[in-house]
Amino acid sequence: MGGRKKQKKKNKDKEVEIWTEEQYEDYLKGVYGLDFIAGYTEGGMPFGLPADETAEEKIIETENVERKTGACCDDDDLPF
Repeated sequence: MGGRKKQKKKNKDKEVEIWTEEQYEDYLKGVYGLDFIAGYTEGGMPFGLPADETAEEKIIETENVERKTGACCDDDDLPF
């Protein structure tokens, strides 16, 4: 049997870029609109602080609410 063997094509276009863990986390932050990734769900979805609410903004917001309501100065809530 004098058959010809089929030649396999070598695909040279399959160059893979390898990211570091930090690069991947930065990518996920951009995709999901997060400023800080606190963790991941069982399905692999990241969760954390949204990009529009940074930690500093949350602290300032909390302080403003405490000032307006007097929550920080109420002696009834003190444990001692």
